[in-house]
Formats: sequence, C-alpha cells, structure tokens
Amino acid sequence: MEVTLDIFGKEAEQRKAAVIHDGEIVGDMRWNDRAGRWDPVEASPPSMNGSMAHAEPAATTERSRRATAEVRVRRLTSIEPKPVDWLWPGWIPAGTVTVLDGDPGLGKSTLLLDLAARVSRGLSMPDGSRGGAPAGVVILSAEDDPARVIRPRLELAGADLERVALVSILTGDGAEREPTIDAPDLKRVEAAVREVSARLLVVDPLVAFLPEDVNALRDQDVRRALRLLKALAERTGCAVVVLRHWRKSESVTALYRGGGSIGIIAAARCGLVVARDPSDPTNVRRVLAVAKSNLAAIQPSRVFRLVADQGAAHPRVVWDGTSTVTADALAIAGAAPEERGALDEAKAYLRDALRDGEVPAKGLQGEAPCSRRTLFSAKAALGVIATRRDDRWWWSLPDDNAAQGTQENGLHSCTLDSTRCDDSLRDKSASVQGCTDGPPLTDEEEIQRIAEALGDL
Repeated sequence: MEVTLDIFGKEAEQRKAAVIHDGEIVGDMRWNDRAGRWDPVEASPPSMNGSMAHAEPAATTERSRRATAEVRVRRLTSIEPKPVDWLWPGWIPAGTVTVLDGDPGLGKSTLLLDLAARVSRGLSMPDGSRGGAPAGVVILSAEDDPARVIRPRLELAGADLERVALVSILTGDGAEREPTIDAPDLKRVEAAVREVSARLLVVDPLVAFLPEDVNALRDQDVRRALRLLKALAERTGCAVVVLRHWRKSESVTALYRGGGSIGIIAAARCGLVVARDPSDPTNVRRVLAVAKSNLAAIQPSRVFRLVADQGAAHPRVVWDGTSTVTADALAIAGAAPEERGALDEAKAYLRDALRDGEVPAKGLQGEAPCSRRTLFSAKAALGVIATRRDDRWWWSLPDDNAAQGTQENGLHSCTLDSTRCDDSLRDKSASVQGCTDGPPLTDEEEIQRIAEALGDL
C-alpha cells in the first residue's frame, strides 16, 4: 500500500500536502524543512476571543471534511421500487431532464408551448395518451418576448394562462435578469414551480441560462449544471425540458448534433429531435423523434405542422399522426450538402466492402475514404451489424430485405447511440444486432457502451 503526497500550495514558505492512502484522503501534512520530513498538521489553538489564531485554507478544510465523512451503505432490499412517472408517456419523463434538439426556426419552442397548454388544461397528449389533471408550467425563455410571442402562442394553443409562469430575478437596482442554473437562482425557480404546482419546467435555450463560469463544451461543467436541474426535478416531481440548437457537424448521428458537450445528452434521461420531414417536398411537415430514452422503448416518431390561421399573427401546432423516420435519419437528412456527400461515399464504401460477408472492423476503418465519425454514421444508416468474436469486432450487412430498405430510405438504424438495447450489447462476447425493450441503462452502463463503441469498433 503506497502513500502519495499531493502538494497543493504554500503557506508561510512551508509546503503542505494531503495524505492519500489507498486512494482516500486521510489527513493533512506540512513539510518540516529542519527535520526533512512530512509532519501531521495539528489544529491551531483558539485565540482569546474564541477565533482561530490561524485559519487553514479552504482546500485543507474541504479535504479534512471529506476525510472524516461517513459512508452510507444501502442494500437494494431496503429500496422500494417505483414506477416511472411521465408527463408524456414514452416521451417526457417527470422528475428528470429531457433534451429537445433541432435546427433553429423549426418550431421547437412553439411545440413546447403546445405541450405547455395541454399540461395547463389537463388535455391529452399528441398521441392520445392521458395528460393528467390540470397543472402549472414554468417557462425560462431567453429568446422570445413574453408579450409579443409567448402569451399569444399560448392563447392560440388554448392554455390556461393563470397556470403558466415566467421567472426573472430582481437585482439590487430594481432591474430584472434571467435566472442562471446555479444553486441560489434555482431555489427561486423551485419556489415558482411549487407556487403554480408545475409539472413542466421549460429552459429555452439551455446555454442562455448557464452561469458565466460554466463552459458548455466541458463535460464536467455541464453535468454539474444538469445535476442541479435534475435535483430540482426530483424534489418537485416536474419534468424539465431544455432546448438546444443543432450545430453544423461532421457527425450526422442525432445524439452528436446538439450544441455543447456530449455530457448534456448523456446526463439527460430522454433526448428528442425536431427536424423537417425528409419525405415532404413542401418542407411544411416537421417530425418529432426520440433520439434517446433510458426509461422506455423508443416511440414511433410523430408528424406536426405549424399552421397560421387567417388573420393570426402566430402559428399553432397541428399534429398529423406518426412517421417511420428515426432521429438518426432526420440528422442525416438535415446535414449540410457536403456532409451528405461524405456520408453517401462512406455508405457506398461499406456496401462494397461488406458485399461478400463480414469483415474485421479495424480493417474497414483503416481503408475508409472518410473520417471515423462519418464511417460510423454510414454504419448506422445502413443498419450494419457489429459482432464481437475472438476479441475483435466484425461488421456485416443485414439481410437482403433489410439492406434494401436501408439503402432506399435510410430509416433503419441501430447504433450505439440508441439507448434501449439488448442486454447482449453490454456483453463483449455477444452480438450487437438491434434494439429491444430491455431494461433501462444506468449512467455507468451507458458510458461503458459508448466507450466500447469508440475504442473497439
């Protein structure tokens, strides 16, 4: 067992360190220049007025606190199982965070206002599922004007405006500012959620409400922010839906198109996508698809239109049934022309390389005429089957009928970005052949699955 010393600073020209024993911090040390050794740090005696004669740095206090913290161990037999509570069954779970992605201007905000109106009236959801009792909605919006946009669109959707609330923070000089996703401001947001008995909290868009010291591209930062939102959702039971814009990216896989760190969608329990219907030449229809769901099976995508009635200044949402288009297919269809060109080339390469049967994945990647990410997007579009055998991954095309269907419409997709996969996916000796209604994945399982995809395939 080794003891390592982590030097974290100087004080009065004397180095200090935390003792880490078997990976755990067990105490603080100070370097004794005269004796040439590390000595334990003893607490300074209190002064005459009761204060500490010498205050230890905050880092030392935190290390000491963590070193003496007790461990809570709970056996699973002591935990009562609970069913998943849904705002919209299969689409938006309550008590946690959902991410809604898509290009700007396609109606993401208007769609959420339509859902907000249904929640406020207790109306059924777009697929006909029961909406529950009328409940409140809290909206954090940094892009739309409340008087000119939000209220008129909610009125068109038939919302009970008394149940819908906007939140802002009053500053010392009487001005108002948007709340940020930090502990103090979220306490105020939570108070608003409780005041109107909200079942839905909308954050539109997410990046506008991140604190200045949070880097949206840094995984740890965004996970910390989303952890606060998730904790709010768990305490209140409301569903939190955050909006993001798609970015231009070489990746045409839905989960990787959202702006910011991949940690945003990884931390969310459900991910939704809005995009133009690729089968509609008029570009009027939109498709809402599930890109990720840790708590239910992937739902059939739903079609909607934004319709402006005669004399109306704003559009309303009209739902038009279901679609077979997947989230990944929407991402592919919405990619820039140069991205689609690279994808088509990668798909042609895979069809030719796998024409005679399965091939080692590493060899395919080494000879591919495109980037690794584009190759994996092509793999998803073609429904390529990945099989783990003899410590190697092998790729093969699906059967002729499935292959024909994927080549014609690109709608079939089974990738490691799908979130409801067979248990065999997490067994390195098993085959990855499709998504099923298996049990939800934990964060650790999801991370392991993505790591295997990026490291081994």
